[in-house]
Amino acid sequence: MTEVLKDKLKQQYRIEWTHLFSIADYHKEIGTKVWYDDKNTPWMETLTWDRTKGNYCLEHDIDLHIDDTERYCRYFLTPFLLYKS
Repeated sequence: MTEVLKDKLKQQYRIEWTHLFSIADYHKEIGTKVWYDDKNTPWMETLTWDRTKGNYCLEHDIDLHIDDTERYCRYFLTPFLLYKS
């Protein structure tokens, strides 16, 4: 996550956090094959991407996960709240 995006989340949307988890950064750190398109969007195997948040929540004893992507919920044992704006 870029500093520009972090600043935007804090300043414009008043979103604060104690911990930040990036799927792309996490997978780069552990050596997963990650590639980027012409818009600098990270890509990896779909299954790897889709199950990462569920695994992270389970490993870190997170009580509730809120997400706007419904297909991720099948990879969660942690309670999953689907957010639709």
